[in-house]
Amino acid sequence: MSIEFHHELFWLNFRTFIITLLLLLVGISLILAHHQGQRWHQAIKRILILLACSAIITIVSYFLFPGLTIWLGILQFITVTSLLAIPFVKYPIYSLIIGILLIVIGNNVIFTQFNHPALHWIGITTHRTLTEDYVPQLP
Repeated sequence: MSIEFHHELFWLNFRTFIITLLLLLVGISLILAHHQGQRWHQAIKRILILLACSAIITIVSYFLFPGLTIWLGILQFITVTSLLAIPFVKYPIYSLIIGILLIVIGNNVIFTQFNHPALHWIGITTHRTLTEDYVPQLP
């Protein structure tokens, strides 16, 4: 019996479900961490820890999965979005509107200009990038 994690609809949907739950918890964590105001020292410390862990994942995956290095995985996604989300913590309604808008754009907009490897992290490419774990900024 062989399982195709990258092609079978059940596993693709299950992966999306898990990522959605994880990101929901990350968002709730970010709100709870800053509900009494911006705590820049904590935010910078958290982002530096995420950045270090992301780098470790990338380096280890380089040796474990030659040619499929994880450089746009879930941890890298959380690192970038944590940095981008800090200014929006105080504005939940705007955050919701922008979030919905970004999901719609990510699911409906594709540009061949974004096929350049340096722009794959955005996610509006015409093809999936070759990596073991790929979580772009736009779905």
